[in-house]
Amino acid sequence: RLLVDGKACVVGGHSLGEISALCAAGYIDLETLLQIVAAREEVTNTNGSEKSGMLAVNIGFLETKKLLEEIGFQQISDYVYKMKNPETDQESTLFLSNLNSNKQVVFSGLSVTLNQ
Repeated sequence: RLLVDGKACVVGGHSLGEISALCAAGYIDLETLLQIVAAREEVTNTNGSEKSGMLAVNIGFLETKKLLEEIGFQQISDYVYKMKNPETDQESTLFLSNLNSNKQVVFSGLSVTLNQ
């Protein structure tokens, strides 16, 4: 049974959905949920003074790896890719954050790197 007396017996979520699930289950109230979401937004959108983010790529991991190598990224570890910009001498880093499926991967890093 998913409902008892009109209330959910089980709730779950992923990422931001985890916070919503806590509210739906009655562990936190709406005001607390909004405070957590605002704090989460502030933390996830700043890295010092630089913006960061995530990018989903709708091709498989092996194709993604090949594409990264073609544009100059080198695999440093299972989940980290780096590239040095020859014009600015700055190093860019991408992190493999999630393998959503065999046809979608998610990278995270600074927005300037993701926009490359």
